[in-house]
Parts: sequence; structure tokens; C-alpha cells
Amino acid sequence: MSVLSLHEPPAVDLDRAPHGGRDPAHLAYDHAAALLTSARALEVATRDPGAVPALGPTLACLDVSLDALAAAVERLRTHALERLADPILPAEDMRARRAEIAADLARLAGLLAQSAETTAQAQRSLAPVADELTVI
Repeated sequence: MSVLSLHEPPAVDLDRAPHGGRDPAHLAYDHAAALLTSARALEVATRDPGAVPALGPTLACLDVSLDALAAAVERLRTHALERLADPILPAEDMRARRAEIAADLARLAGLLAQSAETTAQAQRSLAPVADELTVI
């Protein structure tokens, strides 16, 4: 059984999920806050050396999560640049600001994708010793 199959899939297609009348910004923020809560809980849970058997499955979850985060940042980057292309509020040198934002968010998305690749490499390096790490 795949470690990812242990998590119950969502009842809706995440690529086409309706907002249910909620503001998309609030929905995104709610998910970002939940991500932060989970990350902090994971950090606490890994303080005990007895958590080492979870290393492989945790890396698998991180790999997929980092890819999803990279995609989310790239989508937000695209939406932000579209929004800033025709600003409502007056601002000086919007072109330079847009360029900086575009570069910074592209770099962030790239680093998240690279982190996912590094996580997958770490999973591969653990494979030969997986039994040792999970034996109780």
C-alpha cells in the first residue's frame, strides 16, 4: 500500500472545486494557515527519536506537497502579474515592481520544485536502509 493512499482523498476534485460562495482569497488563506499548523505539528512530532520510522512516508508526503506548493506559487504569481498589469491604485514605477515580483515568485516556485526533487533524492538514498529505520 502506498503511503499516500493512507490519506483519505478529498471528496471534490481540487482542480475544479467550487468556492461554495466563499471568497477565493479567504479560502487560499485558510489552506495556507492549515499548512502552517501542519508544518508546526510535524516539527513537534519529529523531536522524539522514536519518530524515525516515519521518515520515508514523511519524505513522500513532503515531495508531493512541495510540488503542489510550487504550482500554487506559480499560479499566484500569474494572477498577481495579471492584476498588476492594469492597476486600480496609482503607483510609481509599476513596471519595475512587477518585474521584481515576477522574478522573486518565479525563484520561489523554482526552489520549491527543486526542493521536491531533493526530497525524492533523499527518499532514494534511504531505500537501502529502510528496514533498519523502520524496525521496532
